[in-house]
Amino acid sequence: MFDKLKLPGNILIGTVTILIIGSTQLWVNFVKLGRGVRYQTLKPELWSSLGMVIAGSALLLITLVVAIWQHYRH
Repeated sequence: MFDKLKLPGNILIGTVTILIIGSTQLWVNFVKLGRGVRYQTLKPELWSSLGMVIAGSALLLITLVVAIWQHYRH
């Protein structure tokens, strides 16, 4: 099934995976903050998960551009 997808489909699978993992990690860290864990303790983890969400969003934009480019190229 996955070998029949074009480039945007493959990028989309990776992008959704990155967004899900990053969002989940970010949510878990916010819950930890709500339970009283100090911000300084969670700061590296928060920025790491936020970076994953930003990277996933950027990849989503790239996926859309590649999909539009492939659609109108033919």
